[in-house]
Amino acid sequence: LFTAKKKAEHLAAARQQFLSMMSHEIRTPLTGISGYTELLSRSNISRQQALYLSNIAASADHLLKLVDDILELSRLDAGRLALEKAVFSPAVVAEEVCDLLRIKANAKNIVLSCNIREIEGLYASGDSHKLTQILYNLVGNAVKFTEKGSVTVECKKKKSEADYVTI
Repeated sequence: LFTAKKKAEHLAAARQQFLSMMSHEIRTPLTGISGYTELLSRSNISRQQALYLSNIAASADHLLKLVDDILELSRLDAGRLALEKAVFSPAVVAEEVCDLLRIKANAKNIVLSCNIREIEGLYASGDSHKLTQILYNLVGNAVKFTEKGSVTVECKKKKSEADYVTI
């Protein structure tokens, strides 16, 4: 048992090191793609080219988030996942997610709408990055698996108490 435990710990450490190294190796070219995409978007280009660049930028951002998710899963396995606690606007998070995925929805002729009026002006204390990841996955899957029609992200206050609001 002792030998098996040591071997499992060694494999877990090797996997963490591999993921960390690959994350860096993948991030470097993705950051270059993002940077050059931004520079190119500032030049004199057509609307169609701007749309293509926007799709490239969104795809690069999504790949970077996937790399982060893989590293996060590794940290979770190792028991080292930490949640941030900062004040943020859930409405802004929802709108940003919709903006990122609207290009993909438009490419499929799907209308992606974001109804956040009811929560505008509300602030939360928590991990906005995790909320962004969750919404991105949910809305991304909704867009991915919707063949025709529309996808609507609607944020409403469900419950309100002195110290918290359920959205």
